[in-house]
Amino acid sequence: MSAKSHARMALVAIVTTVVSFGLITPAQAASTPSVSLSTSHVIAAPGAFVKFSGSVSKSSAKAKIILQRHNGSRWETIAASKVSKKRTYAFVSRAPTGRYWYRVYVYKNKKIKAASSASRAVQGWLRTGDCTPDANVPVAVGMQLPTAVSRPGELQRWDGSNWVRVVGFTSATNGAGIVTATFPSDTTVRIYTPAASVKGVNYSSWLSAGQTISVAPLTDEEIIWKDVNCVRALAGKAPLILDSQLSSVARNWSKFLHDNDEFYHNPNYSSQIRPGWRRAGENIAAGQQVNTVVEAWRNSPGHYKNMIGDYTHIGVGNYVGPYGYKRYFTNNFGKY
Repeated sequence: MSAKSHARMALVAIVTTVVSFGLITPAQAASTPSVSLSTSHVIAAPGAFVKFSGSVSKSSAKAKIILQRHNGSRWETIAASKVSKKRTYAFVSRAPTGRYWYRVYVYKNKKIKAASSASRAVQGWLRTGDCTPDANVPVAVGMQLPTAVSRPGELQRWDGSNWVRVVGFTSATNGAGIVTATFPSDTTVRIYTPAASVKGVNYSSWLSAGQTISVAPLTDEEIIWKDVNCVRALAGKAPLILDSQLSSVARNWSKFLHDNDEFYHNPNYSSQIRPGWRRAGENIAAGQQVNTVVEAWRNSPGHYKNMIGDYTHIGVGNYVGPYGYKRYFTNNFGKY
């Protein structure tokens, strides 16, 4: 073989080696992950919190993921996050008025291809959500008529012998609507729409199924207890029992903070609460309102961890006075 032929073979060998190193083998190629999606509610009151959660297979940790809602013509993004190290994710969004489809979409990276979950529908319907509203406080009641057309109707309540009108409404063009009313006690309500002709089309009268709206007169401390349990419900946790002894400790500490114009955790709460606990924790706040303090705790990772923690009992103690931040709040948690 000539020297020239040897040179050609060497060149081919070198080129082949370089190309082979540049190839991506099947084991290295980006793959399409499977994406699951579940919702805490299929039907919820418009404005109530709905949790969207699931998992992403393959090497998806830290991949960008978005929650989308279909607006009738296209998918719109309503929240964004990243897949966790355990390849899970969670979003919380308020329920719509009407019926909408949701999905999550995972962006591609070096290890995975872009992928989306199956779509899930959430219906804003005739319900009051996770929390029991207070008596004589306005309650928003959402509805979705069976036909996508604007037509008049009314919210009715059962007075023990008859259905009586509470308030009238005209639904939106997609058949959705929301009305607000107050109820002094537990009440069964329904939606009624009379027969109507809209743009030359005749529609029959329609009645929804009856739904019971439960209301309860609550103290400020009971409202906070209720709101904490709503946060726990969204996280799939059991409700906490309101404990009078833990509440007494919490109330005393809130008063101490106010009277001394201080703001720090009770260093002795674990020895002051009822003995026998296996786990204990405390949240404090100042300057908030009764209807905002739980949301403030919810947006703070450490406080939120306490609210959804492995506890069975809660003590709630508030104090209002002229000094410092004026309003002081303490929650003591215990597992018994």
